[in-house]
Amino acid sequence: TIFNDHPLGHMTLGNEKTLLKFNRENFISFLNRYYNSNNYTFLVAGNVDPDATLNTFDKYFVSKSGEKNIRPHLPLRKPLRNPAVFYKNISQTHINLAIAINPANLKEKWSLNLFAMMIGYGSSSPLYVEIRDRRGLCYSVNTNYYWGTDYSLFKIYMATDKEKYQEASDLAFTVLNKNKNNQVLLEKAKKMELGGVARRFENPLNIIVEAASSVTFAEKPFGYQEVEKAIKDITIQDIENVVDKYLKQEQFTTVLLAP
Repeated sequence: TIFNDHPLGHMTLGNEKTLLKFNRENFISFLNRYYNSNNYTFLVAGNVDPDATLNTFDKYFVSKSGEKNIRPHLPLRKPLRNPAVFYKNISQTHINLAIAINPANLKEKWSLNLFAMMIGYGSSSPLYVEIRDRRGLCYSVNTNYYWGTDYSLFKIYMATDKEKYQEASDLAFTVLNKNKNNQVLLEKAKKMELGGVARRFENPLNIIVEAASSVTFAEKPFGYQEVEKAIKDITIQDIENVVDKYLKQEQFTTVLLAP
């Protein structure tokens, strides 16, 4: 719904109609287009000898010619419906207040990620305290920021009663704007994020995953020190800038799964 007819809105594996059309030539064409030396990134983590590792790579990974894949930027059309309402035999109304964001640079993405943690992470977050505890307008509430290369996604989720969804949604935006310059929340979010990063970088497999992710979003692998610096460098002014620039209430799409 958020991505409309954009490829990001398609199921990764396709549907029955597209799957039935695939043939051997399609797979070979896909393999040659993407799996060639110009698209490889070789990542290694652990107690290894760099020279020996490179020799092993040269021995077993042969060079394969092909063009570097450059994904074209496709514009995102506005959703056909806002709000978009879907019905199901359930008792609660599930709300997603979501916005697709483009083009955000790397620092802005870190800022959006931290802001999602600031306002909607855990039972002490402003959204949880204000909407659930004080007003009793929802059963659960949280925020997420999904990184992307062409478009990323910022989302507020709530589960509530159908009679309360509009009041809960309006209050969510009030909380969002009220806390965009909250230095205390930013420092708390940084500590949580840095703690998670430290845990992830204790495991060689997770180091590889983090490096591969940064190759995708920043076109180069990041180590622990680079990630740590990126988080610590975010200021409250950076947070306020991305909220004012990207998280405008009128540009959000409301998606409802209702009884």
